[in-house]
Amino acid sequence: MAVYSKIVTGWSRLRLHIQTAIGVMNKKELIRDISQELDSSVSQEKIAVILDTAVSVVKRTLDVGEPVKWSGFGTLTVKEIPPKRLYSPTLKKYIVTKNVRKIVFVEPRRRK
Repeated sequence: MAVYSKIVTGWSRLRLHIQTAIGVMNKKELIRDISQELDSSVSQEKIAVILDTAVSVVKRTLDVGEPVKWSGFGTLTVKEIPPKRLYSPTLKKYIVTKNVRKIVFVEPRRRK
């Protein structure tokens, strides 16, 4: 089972958690801002293809368990969450959760 089958089901759930002054930036806003930074020398359709390709490469890399390091931005890694034994009051018995793989973002350390 792929790491992203439950975590990311495309851009609608990813939302590119990039903080801006007004909140969270979505894909369309990111494409528009990149286009404005490049003075419209690259079409928004080409920027969308580049972003989609970059996300698919990141997905494949994380899917095989390798971290994705982006200098100056941070690192995306896959963390294994072991199964847990929990008591369910409604079922009145113990249940064991499944082993879960979770994506973790780590910011770079700031040098003083």
